[in-house]
Amino acid sequence: QLGAMSTVLEFPKNGAHSPSRVLFIASNGNYYATTNLGGDSNDGALIEFNSATQTTTTIASFAADTTGSQPGGPLLSTADGWLYGFAISGGDGFGTIYRFHITTRQFECLVRFSGPGGIRPGIPFVDLGADQPTYGGLQTGSDGLIYGVTPAGGLGGGGVVFRLRTTSPLQDWKDQYLGDPEAL
Repeated sequence: QLGAMSTVLEFPKNGAHSPSRVLFIASNGNYYATTNLGGDSNDGALIEFNSATQTTTTIASFAADTTGSQPGGPLLSTADGWLYGFAISGGDGFGTIYRFHITTRQFECLVRFSGPGGIRPGIPFVDLGADQPTYGGLQTGSDGLIYGVTPAGGLGGGGVVFRLRTTSPLQDWKDQYLGDPEAL
């Protein structure tokens, strides 16, 4: 029936709760989201929701001193199975970029923002034309690199557009000439 709504998931007060941003469906058919609270350090969590079994699993816990805290902004999925996202705080205090591999469950911090390189990626800022919060996000460019924005930081303090390399130049060469970025 049009307009009928039913709850498929409730977040408990203990554990991963207070979902922070967009629910994202990956190529494996599962849904992924971040929460502001919960996880091992109560710095936020990455959750996986399996709609077939109606089960939710905390698959990664954020920690302010390593991966960052308060995950924000939408997740970016890449063809090689990685989910990329922002943590608004933590790292060196200015936020981080993290990634999680859907298959291997590897979770790591890639970038710690430093002020001149940007501050607080993924934090909502108001688009004056739309009067709505905008969260920024990560996008894959035509060159295969990941691009994003921060609403503050940079040398002038007004924010930055950044480009993120997720492979080394040597891996790129191996992929181009040997067909395998991890070739020995």
